[in-house]
Amino acid sequence: MSITAFQRGNLRSLAELSRQPQTTSTRCRIRAKNDVEAIERWLDEYFEKPATYRTYKKEAERFLVWCVNAQKTNFSSLDREHVEAYIEFLKNPSPKEVWCGPRRKKKGVASETTWYPFAGPLGESAIKLALASLNSLMSYLVDARYVDANPFALIRRKSRFKKSAEEQSIRIQERIVEDHEWSAIIDVIESSPESDDIARFKKERLRFLFSALFFLGLRIDELARALWAHLKKINGRYWFFVRGKGDSWGKVPVNSGLLQAIMRYRHQMGMAPLPESEEHMPLIFSLRKKDRALTVRQMSNLVKEVATLAAKKFDPASISHKKLLRFSPHWLRHLSASRQDLAGISFTNIKSNLRHQNEQTTRLYVHAHDDHRHQQMENLKLQDHG
Repeated sequence: MSITAFQRGNLRSLAELSRQPQTTSTRCRIRAKNDVEAIERWLDEYFEKPATYRTYKKEAERFLVWCVNAQKTNFSSLDREHVEAYIEFLKNPSPKEVWCGPRRKKKGVASETTWYPFAGPLGESAIKLALASLNSLMSYLVDARYVDANPFALIRRKSRFKKSAEEQSIRIQERIVEDHEWSAIIDVIESSPESDDIARFKKERLRFLFSALFFLGLRIDELARALWAHLKKINGRYWFFVRGKGDSWGKVPVNSGLLQAIMRYRHQMGMAPLPESEEHMPLIFSLRKKDRALTVRQMSNLVKEVATLAAKKFDPASISHKKLLRFSPHWLRHLSASRQDLAGISFTNIKSNLRHQNEQTTRLYVHAHDDHRHQQMENLKLQDHG
């Protein structure tokens, strides 16, 4: 099979790779005659979750073309050794000229032969995501009686992809911006042009984008799904209801700082100061249509553009410059947690605000006691001169 057969990057175009029936079970509970159709049935379950759908589709495509082209096998024949081989392959997809290439261009620009499964080797976090996605796929196919077993469930050495709590904490601390770096970001936002109505719209939207991510501690995909109807007044106080991981709902207090930002933003957009009824409009919307939310990618690009401009305020050789060039929207969630800690908000409430299931996750962000511990360490002397 020529590798160009899958370079269109479309699941349907992969059907030719697995034409023969992949299961003979009369008990199969899904309408799937081959692996492509089996993947499609699995993806149907996530149609209303665009971010998850995109991730799962990408990982399934990659794995399918690897099975067919590199292993000459199908899903029903997979075993544990195939999974181990795939893990090693993800670390170094080879031959590189066959498997790796430029990222897919925007729709309508790319030709049929521009898609490659990989841009390069995957890091530990990306491999962990791939394994989790494919484990979900195979588990579904087992439940559907399309295959007999899930080989991904046999991989017990997943700890090799897990960092210790201490390592994760250090990484998170490296991503929490300091006061002067945060000030540089705010300066960039506030110095945005206001030459006309469009410029003023973009500036106010940018202000609110950062405010919502910071005050609510949202993940970027949660903000993309957020509607004004999720802002509710209960017992005289405003709360923001958030649909998070696993479609679970949580609520975050809306303090006076965020409430002022909301009213200012809505005023600039020609809206009532606060939602007067069930407004099923997105919080961060496009310039042309208020009923169309900006995508995760569009919002991420806005955040990174601001951080890149802020980085220019520092010496190119400085830590601040290099840090801000790596800035991403999730860093604002880190910053929110850290600032909540410094503001004296209790650990229990920070955990609730971030909607963490595991308190150990919250502990990765909470380090206010470190400053006090460091300050007290100054009392330790090699020799008492008193």
